[in-house]
Amino acid sequence: NSGEVKSIVNMNERINMTNKWGEYFKNLPYENLLPELEVLLDKLNISEGTVRESKYFDPLLTFNQLKDMRPFIHVGSHTCNHLQLSSLSDKISLQEISVSKSKIENELSVQCKSLAYPFGNHGAFGKREVKYAKSCGYDAAFSLELGDIPKGAMRYELPRINIGGGFKYMIQS
Repeated sequence: NSGEVKSIVNMNERINMTNKWGEYFKNLPYENLLPELEVLLDKLNISEGTVRESKYFDPLLTFNQLKDMRPFIHVGSHTCNHLQLSSLSDKISLQEISVSKSKIENELSVQCKSLAYPFGNHGAFGKREVKYAKSCGYDAAFSLELGDIPKGAMRYELPRINIGGGFKYMIQS
């Protein structure tokens, strides 16, 4: 269906643009951050006052921070570029799943045993991605489908709770 393909392409374009904005803001001097952010918020129709000023806010953890937390947490994978896996070629989908696992394992010297599919709904991943997760050596993979974990649930389609909420909510936090 060409409408579905166009929708997936647009979603990946929006994700790529969000990543570019994130990189842009990371590289701004602090004194330029708020004025530039206000312009973006206006374009996104996000009201003033929803951004909490903080010189220290960074929504992503570095590998050094994760190393410090390592005894207390398990670090799972979420792919390299957070693209909708079902919209990618076989090669790229497998690469997103395998390279992110390898990077975590190499940087942290631990086994990465779990994967959370980007976007998490059953349209965002399918049997192919489940097969790739298994072949890469993950013990489990998680969707964003709501509900309890039923007895006999597929280990590579487990529900999980989303603590994110997208770019708008990242800014509000």
